[in-house]
Amino acid sequence: MSEYQPTQFALELRAHMEAWCADLCKRPPMWANWKDGIHPKFRALAEEVQVVDEVKLHDYAAHLLSSQAFAFNLFLPYRNGKREFLSERISTLIATPVLVEEVRFEWVPPGALLGELQGDRPIGDEPATAVDVVLWCRLKDGRRARESAQRRLRIRTVVLR
Repeated sequence: MSEYQPTQFALELRAHMEAWCADLCKRPPMWANWKDGIHPKFRALAEEVQVVDEVKLHDYAAHLLSSQAFAFNLFLPYRNGKREFLSERISTLIATPVLVEEVRFEWVPPGALLGELQGDRPIGDEPATAVDVVLWCRLKDGRRARESAQRRLRIRTVVLR
């Protein structure tokens, strides 16, 4: 038999979903505030990262299935903390040894790759599709690389010269 004990966060998530279903699913499953979907230990850091990384929260950032909240919950622990474990996992995933040097959120690739932008960066309220998280890495030979993950954790590696 399992010794699993749900965390307080898991209990709150379940209670929220049950309350939503009791309301006959009349509204999308949303938190009252987007930060409520972030693990309590990392909520202050999420607010800080939103400013520093210029994260534009989308209309459904408070949705229980928000890719932004998912990326924050999965990668915020590595933002200011040790990244050895993350480096090992990414290295295994892409079959290339890398050292993760920086974790950034909602990164918009330069150069208007999707034809959405007038220039390299969105200006004002100009909409742009962003990568949920980008991991700036260093290869063994010293070259810089970026690992970018979008919903469903599709990882794309780009080696920079």
